[in-house]
Amino acid sequence: MTAATISEETWRVTEPIRLAILGCGAITRSEHIPAVCSHPGVQLVALVDRDLSQADALIRNHGLTCKAVADYREVLAEVDAVLNALPNHLHVSSNMDCLRAGVHVLCEKPLAIAAAEARSCAEFAEKKKLVLAVAMNRRFAGSHSLLKLII
Repeated sequence: MTAATISEETWRVTEPIRLAILGCGAITRSEHIPAVCSHPGVQLVALVDRDLSQADALIRNHGLTCKAVADYREVLAEVDAVLNALPNHLHVSSNMDCLRAGVHVLCEKPLAIAAAEARSCAEFAEKKKLVLAVAMNRRFAGSHSLLKLII
């Protein structure tokens, strides 16, 4: 990471993680922006959407100070991580671009359309010593915890 440093012994973030959110659809509006804004260890650098009016509206509606850009590649040198909420068919190419740039990725499900592509992304992230994770927001729902307890 660049600005945000992590000690390998403790995995403790010592500076805010500079983040860009790729895609400004419903999940970003309802879940990702509120979560990012409530976390003091995250600095939202950019909202990325090919429809800049959608990104601009989210910035205005949430009182954000980040910028809006149409192409995620414009901000890769400015961020430590991205949250990828682009359409599913764009996940592999955008994830790989981010990883090649040395940027950690939290990708909305699915990681890829094909298992071989998902393995390729995971192997590349491991080789580069970067975090590549898949977001599944329902994982932490109370009903899932209850189901695990019952099973």
